[in-house]
Amino acid sequence: MRGKRIHSRARRRVRNHASRAVDRFEHRILADGVYDDVLEDTQLAHLEDAVAKIEDARDRRREELADELDADPSSGIADAVEQLQKPIADRINEVCAERCRAVIVDGDEWVAEGWEDADDVAAAKEEARRWLQDNIDAAERAGVLEAL
Repeated sequence: MRGKRIHSRARRRVRNHASRAVDRFEHRILADGVYDDVLEDTQLAHLEDAVAKIEDARDRRREELADELDADPSSGIADAVEQLQKPIADRINEVCAERCRAVIVDGDEWVAEGWEDADDVAAAKEEARRWLQDNIDAAERAGVLEAL
């Protein structure tokens, strides 16, 4: 998300997603990686930017038409925002799956290069495999099933 020009609401939501995504993992290697990956994910940033722009349109419409109409002039806009919630949740799961794959595939290299401890990587790999097995749909969408 760094360097990308997205709505401030979108940036705030992406940060919230990153903070909540780490709760899915116990091991620091996975949690730290997922946090960074969610923050940097372009697809997620674009989805949240779209939501923020839709909400801006809703807010302007409410302000402009509130006195003229009896009903909420933005009810259809709320449906558009709601329809984006599943792709957003799916993308967060895919980012988690991609991080799990990275730990499984690259973890030994991190140890060899001195970046991580072998026992820490082994524990993170085990958790990553369990997460992928428990979230097979996200792993399949992300194209990381070979890591299992």
